[in-house]
Amino acid sequence: MAGYPAGIDALPSLMEVAARAGVQVVTLHLFSTENWKRPEDEVAYLMSFFTEAFRAKVPAAVENGYRVRFIGRNGRLPPELVQAMSEVEDLTREGHRLSVYVALNYGGQAEILDAARRIAEDGVSPQELDKMTFSRYLYAPEMPEVDLFVRPGGELRTSNFLPWHMAFAELYFTDVLWPDFSVPDLLDALEAYTRRSRRLGGLEGSESDTPG
Repeated sequence: MAGYPAGIDALPSLMEVAARAGVQVVTLHLFSTENWKRPEDEVAYLMSFFTEAFRAKVPAAVENGYRVRFIGRNGRLPPELVQAMSEVEDLTREGHRLSVYVALNYGGQAEILDAARRIAEDGVSPQELDKMTFSRYLYAPEMPEVDLFVRPGGELRTSNFLPWHMAFAELYFTDVLWPDFSVPDLLDALEAYTRRSRRLGGLEGSESDTPG
């Protein structure tokens, strides 16, 4: 399980490069709703590891001006991990340099289903329901749509990650495994993004934006 600490250790330099490149929002997918199917001992290790790692990374996040928020279902997570997540969000609340969303026990279909349930509970009528209204019921209503989706590890799928937000995302796949994904790999992804035409349903030749 050495890949998990290595992956977390790779984050500070990657986040700093992203911030310097003008990226305003980064979302990291750490644990999905499907990952509970893994062996029990591995899941237990991850829950403990996440708890310790989040608390250990808080000082650097505060110093660098990052704001951290978690998205996903908390109900199944250990209380000590939920407490650590709450502490991280509170301590980084004033960060404005880079918003970092951490998807933990997250599934895109689950997020949409949870939003639909809350909409029904609130009695929102079909006439009132539009894109803006629906977005307010997602885990992080303020989260912008994804510009660039980067998938390491040679897998050619999005794995139920942010389907609502990724409707117009540019997809970038690389064979580099996540623990080995380095600053040059991130810069390659950002450079590839700048060469693409972001039409968003419009005409050819629309200007590119800084990814988020």
